[in-house]
Amino acid sequence: MMLLVDARIGPSRIHGLGLIAQAPIAKGTVVWRLEPTFDVVIPESQLAQLSLAARRALAYYAVFDIEKRVFILSSDDDRFTNHADDPNCSFHGEQRASRAIAAGEEITVNYRELGWTQFGGMPLCGAIPPPPPPEGSRMSDAPNDAGPFTLRPRQESGRASPS
Repeated sequence: MMLLVDARIGPSRIHGLGLIAQAPIAKGTVVWRLEPTFDVVIPESQLAQLSLAARRALAYYAVFDIEKRVFILSSDDDRFTNHADDPNCSFHGEQRASRAIAAGEEITVNYRELGWTQFGGMPLCGAIPPPPPPEGSRMSDAPNDAGPFTLRPRQESGRASPS
């Protein structure tokens, strides 16, 4: 997603690092949108072809679009946008400021609004794909039947898991 406002990575009161507005952002301003020639879109069907290191990077920094079954890896600082239950941005085809955002304020979204509720209300980021199940087995035979990811505690800064 292409970041369309002046924002930088900075200390977050929510979680480690966050995306901080460098100038005031008016209500209704488009903050970011998908730019296919700039961002990386990876179909879920290609996940198994990636190295474990690449899958870990996706799990930590990418957004998983449940409806389209694709991972979206932002190529800019947008990947540091943290979750808030009362965010200052909302997403309806593109991310917009849902209220005025002051310079120095952290830009936030509600991960649940984006459909990232696959694991009991927890966002998909911070998850690590387990190894694929043995050849010929069904998903229900695999150690993790919850889907293609296993949740793990966060150890670095980035998108925050809601508490």
